Amino acid sequence: MGAVPHVCIVGAGMSGLKCSETLIRNGARVTIYEARHRTGGRVHQSDKLGHLIDLGPSWIHGTDHNPFVKLAKQTGSTVHDMGDLNSIFDCTGKYLDRDVADKQTNEVWRILDEGFEYSAKHSEDIPEEKSLWDFVQEKVEEGKYEADVGRNILDHMKMWGAMIGTEIERQSLKFFWLERVIDGESLFLASTYKDIADLVKKKGLTGAELHLSTAVTGIRSLEDEDEMGKIEVQIANGTATIFDEVVVTAPLGWLKHHKDIFEPPLPPSLSNSIDHIFWGHLEKAWVTFPTAWWDTDSELYPGETLFIRPEYAPETNPESWNQEAMSLSVLPPPFNYPTLRFSMYGKFGKTLTSQIHKLDPYSKEYYDILNSFFRPYYSKLPNYDPDSDQCVPKAFECTTWQHDPWTGHGSYSNFQVGIEHADNDIEIYRAGMGPDRGIWFAGEAAAPFSVLGTVTGAYWSGEIVASKILTLYGVSQEEVQKKQEEEGALPSGAVVKGVVQEA
Repeated sequence: MGAVPHVCIVGAGMSGLKCSETLIRNGARVTIYEARHRTGGRVHQSDKLGHLIDLGPSWIHGTDHNPFVKLAKQTGSTVHDMGDLNSIFDCTGKYLDRDVADKQTNEVWRILDEGFEYSAKHSEDIPEEKSLWDFVQEKVEEGKYEADVGRNILDHMKMWGAMIGTEIERQSLKFFWLERVIDGESLFLASTYKDIADLVKKKGLTGAELHLSTAVTGIRSLEDEDEMGKIEVQIANGTATIFDEVVVTAPLGWLKHHKDIFEPPLPPSLSNSIDHIFWGHLEKAWVTFPTAWWDTDSELYPGETLFIRPEYAPETNPESWNQEAMSLSVLPPPFNYPTLRFSMYGKFGKTLTSQIHKLDPYSKEYYDILNSFFRPYYSKLPNYDPDSDQCVPKAFECTTWQHDPWTGHGSYSNFQVGIEHADNDIEIYRAGMGPDRGIWFAGEAAAPFSVLGTVTGAYWSGEIVASKILTLYGVSQEEVQKKQEEEGALPSGAVVKGVVQEA
């Protein structure tokens, strides 16, 4: 390396931490500003239920060439394949025969896979207003299913909302292909992301100057003759520091609300791209019991159960939002807790979290609201006895990401109807203003296409940006790549002369 660059990283989530590690490992100086009082960003855990749960990401999506598989092994983390979802209650509360449920699940994913292929091949010709929901309705109509089978398939399809944090009716068909992740299994982190995150933090913070509870309020490109090309970063206490390069890893949702921190303003193309990419609203709720009463000594109840278009809870769920419960009791010991996890998204998540986000999470009111909402579903599970103490919840936990200003009031990026050039918008956002103004962007929304919206994407994105910066300061791609491969390869051909090449 020639001159040693002083790089400011805004945000200490997975992308910021990996960016820091890569820069420091290759000789750069790094200062990190993190608005929260902690590091890790959306990778965060709670122990309120008496055991750890991931409030944010909890899966490794795609195991092929995924660095988190190696990190899980390095840290002794426990992963689990939850298998197919074949435990289903229909709209009346009737439990579907397992063979019927299997066929339904297989048909749902066959149609979704067909949607991925259709979107990838015909994206340019698909109208931006056409949704995935439009597509699956057409396919069900073409399939000439019996009325109840077709209705159940459509109801089942709405589970896609839990994948993206927004209703399936809002999922763009034109850019549905962007939701397909790298090949391989999806594995659930039974032991949570904590040990992995701790390792990423250790590597990313060793040698860095970290400032917690430090919000960035201004990023100004300097034009004075003696400071030409440098960037001044101002923080909430009014002080400012000058850097050679700045990497903004704050969530896209936060950036949407704070584009005015840049001086001069962002170029119109970049500003518009930030506006165009959508922001999802995935939430999760957990209920824990004294025992996993839904299991028996001889058999564990399936890991995931879907309640499709429930019509039996009109007081708390008048719009019949699908419910999906994951039983943690199927996880390998010692992580087989008597706990159920529910997913929420879109209007459903907004409605429920709006009732509880200002409440004391240990209060009776908080407990009662969540219990009233989820009781109609957990009470459908086998062996439920309303008179048994074992069937009375001990505690609840619920995320409220959409009420969190540091995430931009949401969870992660997605692609909704109306977006015209999502792939181009991502590329513009990913490119940032690095070569021109020394301001770069990283995070799950700036990741390679095959890992958008994932922890892997955030991690790789931080690594890629660091590599681009290092190249400007004389560190060869070969040197950077050699060290990167120690942790896990990037997607095929990932970094060539500082430009991301998609797999």
